[in-house]
Amino acid sequence: MPLTPLIINVELSLTVVPTLNKSGNPEFEHSIAVKASNPGIHPITLEQVGICLPNKCSIVIIGNPPSVRLPYTLPEGKNCSSYISLKEFISATQKLNLRQDIEIYGYYRNDLGMTYISPAIKFDIIKWKNAPLGE
Repeated sequence: MPLTPLIINVELSLTVVPTLNKSGNPEFEHSIAVKASNPGIHPITLEQVGICLPNKCSIVIIGNPPSVRLPYTLPEGKNCSSYISLKEFISATQKLNLRQDIEIYGYYRNDLGMTYISPAIKFDIIKWKNAPLGE
């Protein structure tokens, strides 16, 4: 019987997510979402998520709510998402001296070391740095 390949579809998008502020009150924050969906017939254990940058660096996303906590077993036919705030992402890119339009893509890595990558999107660091991001 042939083996069924492990498949994960990964998407990267800009979104607004609900978070809790320091006072514990709900607020909304502009974020980058990395979404994984499992169209296969087997669950897959995800161990790392992040965003790849053009300088061969990546930003690993730590699972703060509402992100999924890793490691996470993604059941067949289901999806999950991880988020990084735009403020945090822009700060990280500036520390790496990235200050213009860049191409980024999201990724998830499973427990077998396989990496699943999203299609790339253009991200304008200057535009988003100067945008009001919901203080």
